[in-house]
Amino acid sequence: MGGEEISTITVAVRAVGGYPGHARIHPKVLERAARVVKEQVKAGTVTDSGIIHCGDLLGLILTGAIPDDLIERTFTAGQNEATELHLCPSQGNSLTLELTLTEREHEPVLVLMTDTGRTVAQILYRIFADPLMTTRLVSDPCLREGFVFELTLLDGVQHRYTTPGETYQLLGCLTDEEMKGIRVLKQDGTIAAVAGIERTGGAIIIRTEGSFPSVDEVLAPFLSPHLMAGMTLMPVSICDAHTTKATSPSRITAFGFALNRGRLIGPADLFDDPAFDPSRQAAVRMAGTRRMQGPFRP
Repeated sequence: MGGEEISTITVAVRAVGGYPGHARIHPKVLERAARVVKEQVKAGTVTDSGIIHCGDLLGLILTGAIPDDLIERTFTAGQNEATELHLCPSQGNSLTLELTLTEREHEPVLVLMTDTGRTVAQILYRIFADPLMTTRLVSDPCLREGFVFELTLLDGVQHRYTTPGETYQLLGCLTDEEMKGIRVLKQDGTIAAVAGIERTGGAIIIRTEGSFPSVDEVLAPFLSPHLMAGMTLMPVSICDAHTTKATSPSRITAFGFALNRGRLIGPADLFDDPAFDPSRQAAVRMAGTRRMQGPFRP
């Protein structure tokens, strides 16, 4: 790559209406939202784009300089289509993440999207601070120095913790239900990941390989289901990113891209892999056990 290529990745998520109930998003809603974004790509105002979903959440992946009103216009178009179809009304606010980076020769980027925000902080901890998941935190000098976590709460208060020295303090803060956003940086200030948290969902952008955790290490925490605050999180491919009952496991999807001068090469549906079947089966069993407790809701 000649010279330094600076790219910005934007991910925006909002519940726009689902069927039946909040189980899944309708294909016509996706098509209508995609048309709005593709018009901007053709006009050259957006470098590249992608549309993803999880449950009734609509996700936008955009690169380049994003027009101020594009995200709102796209979500509004999706909501209008849902209204015309008489789908279940949407609930919750939208969230927007932005990660600006200087592209390496090979720039793999992962985007994770979930229909619950409560496990996002736990996921980032396990990827960037848990050596049992990311073994190169011990074996690789590039990662051994640790990472910096910048946490933003709903009231605007910010906390900053450096691992591994402040790991215990970090863990004490990650369980705060008022968490709004997280940034993870290398010790030199290079951005590694950003995450946004809402009541109805969450999203993460992660740089991988080289001096960042590998793709394998990013996905390692999902080889067993996450259990937190009375819910279970299950890794699924895009074709299974919908919930059929309120007590079934929450879903998380993972999409991999190679970034090339702002172009998104991909996506790769990373949880479309039988290696995650044991985790999925365990998540279903755990959610079923909880459901059998009825009104006691453990």
